[in-house]
Amino acid sequence: MMNLTTMNVKDLRKFAGELNIPGRWDMNKGQLISAIERKLLIEEATKLGIELTYAETHEELRNLIADQKQKIAEMQEMLRRERELIAEETEAEKAAEEAQAEDNEETPKKKKNGRTRVINVFKDGELIETIEGLMQTFNWVTENNITNVGWVKRSLKTGEETNAGYKYKVGGYKFEYAN
Repeated sequence: MMNLTTMNVKDLRKFAGELNIPGRWDMNKGQLISAIERKLLIEEATKLGIELTYAETHEELRNLIADQKQKIAEMQEMLRRERELIAEETEAEKAAEEAQAEDNEETPKKKKNGRTRVINVFKDGELIETIEGLMQTFNWVTENNITNVGWVKRSLKTGEETNAGYKYKVGGYKFEYAN
């Protein structure tokens, strides 16, 4: 707050006019200072969301404002701590998800009865690849441009070898469950 005691009456009345203080022309210097301080304290209290009664003194207003500022500072600190906790929990969850993803990459998919699906891939009757997991088999055939997923399923079901086609030029692959 500015030092009102160093201002002259003319400047105090001008400042009181800017604050829309009624009766300023009839006030002396002490009354002007008191009215300006009260108006500034009420404005600050209102900005802080403090409900006021007009019976409060300057000192009571100062105390209410100080208490409200303390509450706001405490709430801001609580929010900062809560954000830190949320950030820590989020980091822990991400780490757990990454660890789970690594475990999933290392551990092949299991069937409902708990057995791992191991698939042998034969080309013209000769074993060329053994793959753990049906999804890994699908990925392998796609990456190596061997055949589509439908032919893998058909071969696993019927024991049939794949045929060459428009997209996949080489046939003769057979897929079998190893276990």
